[in-house]
Amino acid sequence: MLNYCLQLTRRLRSTLSTRAALADSSRRVSLTAGLLLSLTLTDISYGMESKDYKARNSYLLFAHNQVTDYKEFQCLVKAWDIESNWNPKAVGNKTGKQRVYGIPQLKNEKVKKLDPFDQILWGLRYIDSRYKGSPCLLLEHLLKYGYS
Repeated sequence: MLNYCLQLTRRLRSTLSTRAALADSSRRVSLTAGLLLSLTLTDISYGMESKDYKARNSYLLFAHNQVTDYKEFQCLVKAWDIESNWNPKAVGNKTGKQRVYGIPQLKNEKVKKLDPFDQILWGLRYIDSRYKGSPCLLLEHLLKYGYS
């Protein structure tokens, strides 16, 4: 499924980049909406409930809209797959002093009350401040030390 998402995203980005000179934001909105619609209508679940899988796809699409570099986006997907599997209700570090919450597994308790899209935005702001805006640096740190 990730390959399907990547192919659609590449097509979207290719179309957007060739039409960038026109600066027509309505095209970007319609292309993004088309991509989101095709992802939501896809019913391949790979062991997840269909609604969870569709929600995950919409989180991935939203994150990809925020992280424009493809390589950085791949790193973000891998890192947050490890951290929370893109589950907005995930709670980590249950045995430690401080728990972590949401998709990006942040220490702030407010995160668990945010909707998934705001959680993604908070996580990306955290990456900007801690890892110089690079999800690949986050992934490298996560793989080396086991936490972010």
